[in-house]
Amino acid sequence: MSVPLLLSQLTFGASSQRLLCFNKASITYPLPESYKRKIAAIPHVTAIAAEKYFGGTFLDATNQFPNSTVDASEIDRLFPDWDLPRAEIQQFKIRRTSCLVGVATMSRFNWKIGQQITLRGTIYPVNPTLKIVGTLGKKFQTAVIFHREYLEELLGDHGMVNDFWIRLDNPSAASAVIAQIDETFANSEYETHTQSEESFMHEYLANLATFFTVARVLGLIVVAVICVIAGNAAAMTMRERRREIAILRSLGYGQHLILITVLAETLIVALTGGLVGCGIAYALFSLAPIGSAALMQYGVIRMPPSVLIEAIAISALLGILSALPAAAIATRGSIVDKLRAAA
Repeated sequence: MSVPLLLSQLTFGASSQRLLCFNKASITYPLPESYKRKIAAIPHVTAIAAEKYFGGTFLDATNQFPNSTVDASEIDRLFPDWDLPRAEIQQFKIRRTSCLVGVATMSRFNWKIGQQITLRGTIYPVNPTLKIVGTLGKKFQTAVIFHREYLEELLGDHGMVNDFWIRLDNPSAASAVIAQIDETFANSEYETHTQSEESFMHEYLANLATFFTVARVLGLIVVAVICVIAGNAAAMTMRERRREIAILRSLGYGQHLILITVLAETLIVALTGGLVGCGIAYALFSLAPIGSAALMQYGVIRMPPSVLIEAIAISALLGILSALPAAAIATRGSIVDKLRAAA
């Protein structure tokens, strides 16, 4: 499945000076490479590169990350906002088996610049061997990018690509260029749909809104179920400890002191569980950031420290709230009745 190279820029903002041209039927359908020359001849187009998605894995099928091919000669003119060192760009351009790798993927597999890696093809029956000549920085944390010409040489197949990235000399010309591109290929076998990168990203994020809404609803349902389970567990614990509470009260301990003690014990248990669970999740996401399936494996899922703190605070709050009603009931009433009921 073809996935645009720049989906990993979702959190960095998109450019209205850069366009994406893909098949009108769907972004999953190909376009002829010959379109590149016609688009390049349109006024205000200063650079164009064809993209062909590879979709390979490393070592086994579980090691997935976004990987795609582009026209290396145009990479610096098309994407000057990548802020790549000139030396790395030059190495990438002159070596057809070179690749650029996102910093998160470099860290995940402990790769180093100068190392050779082999990707296992899932869409195409080839396994390209690539040399890492540079990193992509923060904008492409999980991606691997290599030469389209090298992939087509391995495949022995030329002529079709997934999409075109186009850079304009003036963002104000975007509407006119978009209209001219789509009119040029109207009524052809492969009609096109062209958008600014900014428009494409906004549309894509809008499509994800439903997914995030469902995720929030499911999260609330899970929290509600946890509250019910925790409340039931607290009630059973208080029933089993009625004798202990009654004895403490008979020895002169006040209801409020006993209630605070019980809630403190519950808080310790809840905090311990929250620290262990959230700590493991935080460590896993920090040591091995993963691509998001919801973002079609582009971008990185991480747990910010603020989310870690919030999750631990919520676990503590849930522990106290679930235990409070049962503890309050258990510390009230007649001491004699409590002892008789526990006998």
